[in-house]
Amino acid sequence: MSGEAMFSDARLMHLATLAGIEPGYWDIAGAWHDLGPETARALLAAMKIDAAGAAALEHSIVELETRPWRRALPPVIVAEEKQPIFLICHLPAHVEIKNMPWFIVLESGETITGALNGATAVAEARHDKLGMMRYRLELRADLPLGYHTLQLDLPPATPLPLIIAPAACYLPAEAETGARRWGIAAHLYALRGAHDAGIGDFTDLTQLIEQAAETGAATVGLNPLHALFFGSPKDASPYAPSSRLFLNPLYLDVGAPAPPPAAQIDYSAVSRAKRSCFERDFADFHPNADFERFCREYGAALQGFATFEALCDHFGSHLWTTWPPAYQDCKSAAVAEFRDRHRQHLDFHAYLQWRCHQQMTSAAARADARLTLGLYGDLALSVSAYGADAWLGRELYAAAVELGAPADDFNPKGQTWGVVAPRPHALYDGAYASFIALMRANMRYVRALRLDHVMGLERLFWVPAGMSANHGAYVRYPADDLLRIVALESQRQGCVIIGEDLGTVTPDFRRRLAEKKILSYRVLYFEKSDHRFQPPEEYPALAMACLSTHDLPTVKGYWQGADLALKRALHLFASEHLSALAEAQRAADKAALITALQEAHLLPGEVDAQEMSPALALALHRFVARAAAWLMMVQIDDLTGETEQLNLPGTAFEHANWRRRLAVDLDTLFGDDWAQEVLAAVAAERAAVMPRPLPATA
Repeated sequence: MSGEAMFSDARLMHLATLAGIEPGYWDIAGAWHDLGPETARALLAAMKIDAAGAAALEHSIVELETRPWRRALPPVIVAEEKQPIFLICHLPAHVEIKNMPWFIVLESGETITGALNGATAVAEARHDKLGMMRYRLELRADLPLGYHTLQLDLPPATPLPLIIAPAACYLPAEAETGARRWGIAAHLYALRGAHDAGIGDFTDLTQLIEQAAETGAATVGLNPLHALFFGSPKDASPYAPSSRLFLNPLYLDVGAPAPPPAAQIDYSAVSRAKRSCFERDFADFHPNADFERFCREYGAALQGFATFEALCDHFGSHLWTTWPPAYQDCKSAAVAEFRDRHRQHLDFHAYLQWRCHQQMTSAAARADARLTLGLYGDLALSVSAYGADAWLGRELYAAAVELGAPADDFNPKGQTWGVVAPRPHALYDGAYASFIALMRANMRYVRALRLDHVMGLERLFWVPAGMSANHGAYVRYPADDLLRIVALESQRQGCVIIGEDLGTVTPDFRRRLAEKKILSYRVLYFEKSDHRFQPPEEYPALAMACLSTHDLPTVKGYWQGADLALKRALHLFASEHLSALAEAQRAADKAALITALQEAHLLPGEVDAQEMSPALALALHRFVARAAAWLMMVQIDDLTGETEQLNLPGTAFEHANWRRRLAVDLDTLFGDDWAQEVLAAVAAERAAVMPRPLPATA
């Protein structure tokens, strides 16, 4: 490589670093992968940063390096209660800042005033031929938690959002000293009720809550209930939704006729049948005070979502990038005119969200009354590029990028997830308003919330469109600010936070999660080292423990190697050698689990490790139930003996993900002797676990 080319690549990497792109990453095997020039240029282009040529590259470097100097104050300050409040400002050198007055309007409306005690000059520069100073200011004020506004006596007189957050997320007092809790995790669409219309619904959820409560469960865990694509039922992933602010109307119980029992959900048939019922009910509906109040509370967000849904119906597609150009911009005159001309159609979609709110509120109230911890919800990492949130917030997401993950033991080719990447600078420049709204919407009905891929608060793996996951790179996010906002909303809503921290999560970030009292997510399959499974008493107290998840094989599927066979059939292993290694590792893991169960005196005698027996499944549940973790979840799929996992990562339409229903209905399940034996054993084991103080780190 010539010296000129090396200099150009070095400048490209410098620009990438300024933009928040990391210079490389360590994979799960400990190998380092450098950021390549092709990936760097693609990700910069997705961020709308021009690096197409030498001149453009240098211009972009100057733009990013001088960006902070072009605004006097940051867009937002997020500070922690009872800690000093620091802010950085950039002012012309001649501006006198000593003793500058300030006033703060608290969230309550009260105003407090003061003056800066001093300012520390930390840098100087020339910008637009003007001498500039960078000051570090300390604001001394004992402020309450909440969203306040700071005003300094500076031109222009722009209010500065000032967020004061607690030191940690909410945890009930009993988490420190009380019994270890447990619950039942389910995907709502997979539930079978006596009268459902081919898909689990909010009535089935209420039934599950009642039956779980009778067994002593403290919570019922759910998949994300986000709005998907009404007009495109095949797009069924709850983790690639249209909107994370609204609910999926297919979960409404509207008395649609029950189809013949089937192993999988026919989303097209369910959607047609339910839409017919929705339209019938809406034709007889007259807006009432409760509906009007709901519309006022959700305001512009609801109107925007309803507009998107109506446009999808109008154009016969949710692929808004294929709509006429005038309708691709949600703020265009054409969209405003459409909204005015189709008010009844917008009201129909607002009505569906109101009905969802009614039924979900009813289920949540029942959970609060019957379950110690209420409902346990799930927040997807991001949204589809073709959904309502992406259309309404185009400036918030990077184009031509998918989120994913590098290769790991379960996904040797890496993953792309079909969701878009939030732009870190857009979050910050918007004073995190979209993130705050997201947290509030997803804590509304639940008392515990799982954050999918919680590492995304610090960094996300961006994969340029058209490239494989091997060509991705990590992009940094403002983790300190985001974690503080999560803590504030968690405390306000009384909502426990669980961080899904599987995969390549750094020890330092796990420490920060623990400091914020965010529960770690511990899956039996991964809790091993040196060919030994970790004894349950060694699990961290600040954690949620489980046997498996929707992205991993069920207990029965794991033991039979069903997931490995499916991956081979779909050519998901990069080579025959890797396939053979996976088979050998699984055999070793099964043997190690048998040893762990025998050492725990849960499986006396000789057991055929090749077969999954009721005794072995019971022993595995009892093993995890002994975990020191504050919360333990039982997968409902393991109670019904499912072999097929709900989702096979690395596939889209090659495999019928998100469609498999439970083998039996809820009444049959909770009347089954073996299922009752498992749940009773879990309850007894959890009651016997000695409470352990929650440490500062997990």
